[in-house]
Amino acid sequence: MKKTIEAACIRAGNVAVLVLSHGVSVTASVLQQELISHNIHLSVIFPPSTDTPGLAEDEKTTPELTKKLSISSKLLDSMSVARSTLHGLKAGQFSISCNLDGLMLSVMGAGMSPQHSLPLAVLEVMITEFFRIVAFLC
Repeated sequence: MKKTIEAACIRAGNVAVLVLSHGVSVTASVLQQELISHNIHLSVIFPPSTDTPGLAEDEKTTPELTKKLSISSKLLDSMSVARSTLHGLKAGQFSISCNLDGLMLSVMGAGMSPQHSLPLAVLEVMITEFFRIVAFLC
């Protein structure tokens, strides 16, 4: 099965990565709903472009459109991503974002995913419309 997924990523590129990422998020959301009664908590993190040795190699095959879309997103160093991840895990967050882009995608894709904080749930509802307008204008 692993070879099939890797082959799909190589052939379809970023589309396959997007589909697989969404699948992981949805699967984690469903699992969280089933496991919460057993006090088992899951977290999902989708880090932004991270400054690693592999990124330079990946950039060689990245389509031009993808480069244009990601130009507004700040490249983060691996330590920042690690700090955000650890902070989110310690806080018990289901969806962990490292920057504003990640927060926006997290809020827009929240759907029925669990939210353990009432203030954050209210904030998600309030800013969803704003993020939707931003997405429309971009």
